[in-house]
Amino acid sequence: MRPLTALRSQKVARKPSWPGQRLKAEVILVKNLAVASAVLAVLVGLGACARDSDTSAGTGPTVSTDLSTQATTTDPLVLCRQALPDRVVVSATRTSVGDLRSWGFSGPVQKRPLANVFPSAAASDPAAWCWTRAAVDSYTAWGVHASDTPRRAITATGPTDVVPAGPPLIP
Repeated sequence: MRPLTALRSQKVARKPSWPGQRLKAEVILVKNLAVASAVLAVLVGLGACARDSDTSAGTGPTVSTDLSTQATTTDPLVLCRQALPDRVVVSATRTSVGDLRSWGFSGPVQKRPLANVFPSAAASDPAAWCWTRAAVDSYTAWGVHASDTPRRAITATGPTDVVPAGPPLIP
């Protein structure tokens, strides 16, 4: 038979001695769950960013060049691929014609290459920022409106590991 002190020490080791105290195993379990949750969130985020970049003939989605659907499309990626069929579109972001016109870079007096773009369109008309890749480290930003010819905003060249998206962020 075990002595009474041995039983008491076992009880103390298994039971928290004050409110809020956690056992080492519980702390490790909670930390492991937190790490597993973070890893899962990152994997889900990366999966959402993944896309089919295969541009070989006969594979992937087809893009219609029918002008009747061009004016009504709301998906910016479809709009960019229709407007720039001979270029490799790497990203597309929804915007408005007014946002395209107001975009500028440099300072203190900003250059606004798209200030007078799409004159027949209202400022609230839907448009898209389209980024195309011409070479490994050469990307071009385009302003695209469904019923007009796309307009080049700027070409950025230099080493990067980030695919540009949205309005160009040029200081």
